[in-house]
Amino acid sequence: MITNVRIIATTTKNLSVLVQQGSFREDLYYLLSGLTIEVEPLRNRIEDLENLVDTYIKLYCDMYSRYHVLTSGAKKILMEYPWYGNLIQLESFCDRMILSATHRTLDEVFIKQLMNELYPIIHQQNNREKIIVYKDPEALVISEMLEKHGGNRALVAEELGISKTTLWRHMKKYGISNKYRV
Repeated sequence: MITNVRIIATTTKNLSVLVQQGSFREDLYYLLSGLTIEVEPLRNRIEDLENLVDTYIKLYCDMYSRYHVLTSGAKKILMEYPWYGNLIQLESFCDRMILSATHRTLDEVFIKQLMNELYPIIHQQNNREKIIVYKDPEALVISEMLEKHGGNRALVAEELGISKTTLWRHMKKYGISNKYRV
């Protein structure tokens, strides 16, 4: 009895190098290398990325009986993000985005907040990890000043030499407006 079997395998490693090093079986390498397809990362396929974002938003809106739309600024942020986790990361992000959205219109502030929450930047400082949530240095300064002054915007604005209104605009721009309610 003959059975047709197809094996689909994926890797990010160079298998020919691993065979030469003795870390991967040679016979298995030749079996798998009969047909090799390299797929570009999602970040290099902008037209696919745009279609996938639309598809996942529609999928999760339908799944959770919700209706949300992206602003052009929010879509731009999603298109510019590198999506190192490719399709899995994008799908997971869209799922979380739809579930956690509190407004029908999803703007760039919401998208930035969610990205900072899910994918923070981590730096080493004095052999300790320090999570930097905000990607802009100005946002980090404002956040640290708010911590220093217990969320008192008047004191922060005074120390920065700006008005409270300007401080509020910067907090909104960087997605740190909801953290403090003083």
